[in-house]
Amino acid sequence: MAFESLTDDRIADLFNCPKQLTNPQARSKNKDGHEQKNYKVTATDGSGFEFEVYMRQNLREGMEDDFSCGIHWVAPNGECLTL
Repeated sequence: MAFESLTDDRIADLFNCPKQLTNPQARSKNKDGHEQKNYKVTATDGSGFEFEVYMRQNLREGMEDDFSCGIHWVAPNGECLTL
């Protein structure tokens, strides 16, 4: 598992590295009562880190104000960890 050896310093590196979207034209998908858009992101500092940023908007009646977003680190083995 890629996350067994994560240290606080490594997590800080993941948070603080400069990042750039690689698919700014990502499309929304409706899924389980919400609309979701996922962006692929890469570090621009040569570290090789890859991420995915997600945005979710609730579409259920009366819950349209519910919105969330987050970022996943995509480990080299393909596992994802929400930061």
